[in-house]
Amino acid sequence: MNSLDETAQTYADDARAEIAALRAKVDMLVQNRVTPALHAMAQEAETMAHSAADTMKAQATRLTDGVKDQPVMALGIAAAIGFMLATLVRR
Repeated sequence: MNSLDETAQTYADDARAEIAALRAKVDMLVQNRVTPALHAMAQEAETMAHSAADTMKAQATRLTDGVKDQPVMALGIAAAIGFMLATLVRR
């Protein structure tokens, strides 16, 4: 019976050692691969967000300038869009 207990303990110790080694490998992979990849993706997303914001500002400025340059046309377009939306909503 003692031999069986020792064998079971040996297997349990081996399993714990393998689990510890696997955890160490996972930690290493996370530190060396996953974390830098996430950091790079976050930087890329930030760059894209800034680019989108700049584009939106430029488009807003362009629209504002267009309204200032041709206010009658802008009013006519706004009225036409309002009429079309009202027609669609009534249906």
